[in-house]
Amino acid sequence: MVYNLALRRYAHETKEAALDALLARKKKQIAILEDNLMSAKESLDFGVKMKETIMAKSEVLWITTFTGKHVNPMHLEEEDIDIVDIAHSLSLQCRFLGHCKEFYSVAEHSILVADIVHKELYGKLPRMGVVTSLHSITQEYLDNSCLTALLHDAAEAYIGDIARPIKHSHIFKYIPEIEQQILGKIGNKFGLGGADWALIKKADNIMLATEAKALMKDIAP
Repeated sequence: MVYNLALRRYAHETKEAALDALLARKKKQIAILEDNLMSAKESLDFGVKMKETIMAKSEVLWITTFTGKHVNPMHLEEEDIDIVDIAHSLSLQCRFLGHCKEFYSVAEHSILVADIVHKELYGKLPRMGVVTSLHSITQEYLDNSCLTALLHDAAEAYIGDIARPIKHSHIFKYIPEIEQQILGKIGNKFGLGGADWALIKKADNIMLATEAKALMKDIAP
C-alpha cells in the first residue's frame, strides 16, 4: 500500500517536472520568436523609412527648365544644357538679389562683360600690312574669350545667382566647386577653350563696380 502511494507520488512529480520543463522550453521558444519578430519589424520599418527617404529625395533632385527639361544641377549632363534655357533664365534673374533701383538682369551684365573683353582683345588681332606684335592673338582666341565672357555666369541658370558673401563663405565652400563643375560642362557643350580668364575676371569686376555705383542706393555716411 505504501509502495503504491510512493510510486504514484513519484509519477505525479515526474509528470509535473516534465511539464515544467516543457513549459520552460516553450517560453524560451516564444521569447526567441518574439525577438525574431521584433527584428523583422525593425528591419521592415527601416526599409519603409529608407524607401520614403529615397522617394522624397527623388522628388526634389531635379529642376524644370524653360524648355521643359528635368535637370539635376548636381549631376548635369551635356544633353541637359540648352542655350535657350540659359538665355531665358539669366534674362529673368536680377543682379544684386533684386536690391537694385531697377531691374537689371544677369544676362545684360554678361553681355556688357563680353563687350569689354571684345574691346580689349580686338586691337590685338593681326592687321593686313601691320607688323604682328608679340602680343597678337588669333580670331579663334578672340571668339572663345568673348563667348566665355558671355557665359561666365551661365551656371546661375541652374543654381541661381548666389550672393558673394554666401558663395565665398567657408560654410558653403562647396558652392564655387559646384559652379565650376557646371561651367566646365557648359564649356564642353559649346566647345570653349583657350579663353582669357584673367581679362574676363577683370571685366566682371569692372562691371560689378560700375553697376553698384549706378544701380544701388547710396549708403549714408
